[in-house]
Amino acid sequence: MKLHLAASVVLCLCGLSLSQPRHGRLNHESPVVQYRQQQQREVAVDKFNFIDLELLELAAQNDAGNIVLSPVSVKTALSMLWEGADGSTADEIGAALRLTGRSRELQENKLHQYQKDLMFVKKTLKKGELVPSSTLELASQVFVSDKLALNPKYQEALAHYRATAQSVNMSDTMQSAAAVNKWVNMATHGLVPSLVEESSLSEETVMVLANAVYFQGKWQTAFDPDSTSSGTCFYPDTGECLKVQMMETMGTFKSKLVHELDATLLEMPYDDGRYSMLILLPERRDGMPQLMRNLLFGNLLQVLSKDDMEESDYVVLLPKFTIDYEADLVPFLQKLHVKDVFTPSANLTRMVKQDMAKLLEPAVSNVFHKAKIVVDERGAVAAGTSGALVVPLMGGPQPKFKADHPFLFFIRDSKTSSFLFAGRVSRPDEAPAVPAAPAAANESVPAAASPSASEPAVPLVSMRVQEMKPAPDAEQANIKFPSNSKQE
Repeated sequence: MKLHLAASVVLCLCGLSLSQPRHGRLNHESPVVQYRQQQQREVAVDKFNFIDLELLELAAQNDAGNIVLSPVSVKTALSMLWEGADGSTADEIGAALRLTGRSRELQENKLHQYQKDLMFVKKTLKKGELVPSSTLELASQVFVSDKLALNPKYQEALAHYRATAQSVNMSDTMQSAAAVNKWVNMATHGLVPSLVEESSLSEETVMVLANAVYFQGKWQTAFDPDSTSSGTCFYPDTGECLKVQMMETMGTFKSKLVHELDATLLEMPYDDGRYSMLILLPERRDGMPQLMRNLLFGNLLQVLSKDDMEESDYVVLLPKFTIDYEADLVPFLQKLHVKDVFTPSANLTRMVKQDMAKLLEPAVSNVFHKAKIVVDERGAVAAGTSGALVVPLMGGPQPKFKADHPFLFFIRDSKTSSFLFAGRVSRPDEAPAVPAAPAAANESVPAAASPSASEPAVPLVSMRVQEMKPAPDAEQANIKFPSNSKQE
């Protein structure tokens, strides 16, 4: 079985109106604040990864359906924004990333080391050649108005993210959107063909910062296409029986009952051992609302850091699913106390030359995020395992892990302990109707009916920066920031 994922984030910097409403701070009894207070007492987990679960929890509050986002992509885009920020603007972004309490130099070192760790590629020997066993590509790009000059030190900082700056005519919104989307399409191998609409840009846009992540991996234990059923019930929150294509495999997997979450955690590794998919399945069919409420307090990161999951033989049943997700992350970040950067008081003086910063007063207007994941059983054949399931002759029937109701999933990088992707499956794809044919009634659905396994998971993040309007006749420019980094 092969998994494909892609995501992208775009930050748009624009000129903002002084009449923009201000948002109040979180109540100290809010889940996010309580979570932070709890995690301050935990020392075994890298705090830089706390935002991974916060983003998922905030996305779930905003959307009752299927969700997939890339914490890695969002954190990379925010890191690039932090590099160009100063004062309280940088402090707020740093607090969301848990960088505070150390000098700016140490904060930079933390961000730069994180990028190095992400880009480290483990290679295995195949047919006499060293090749990556899984594919992880990170890309960043900064689209800058041809009327604007970046601070040389900021351009040097972008090198740590393998990002480059591209000058574009931001007054031509059609051309600017086309340039961003062309880059996004290439960075995500076509999985996310576009990220910004022409209408999302304006004459005030001065910069676009974009980041894309592409992941493709093969399971250590493959799913057998012949074992996929087309009429298995999946029970969404509404309680009805939704007929889905349920994949099946058997193997040795790590698992743990997380009592704080009343859910079972199953780890399904990819063939390189560095990356794995985690499935967090509520014990009750109607347990997803409670799981989401408790997610920030259930010590999932602590559970993973202890590495005390037990190995056992399981029959694993997992539905095929494809998720496309997009959102403007500004409301999410505001709830994490990142606010100054979206207001006229934004301090981005490390990003653009000081004289330009005073004239334009750039601030972030949007943080667009798109992600896609395709999970099916085609595309990978583990040696000798794609065919029939192997059933042990001794020990009785194998326990089943059956994901037949809403569950959470995570694509985890063991080197950084962070989540490349995180999401929720509330309602998988419905099984296609089987046309009347002379074939036997129990014949499996042809592989062509399933989504292409060659499509990876992709996340995209973009930010748009627009200039302030200090005077009606002030010159305007548009900027956008994309992030480009690719594993080698």
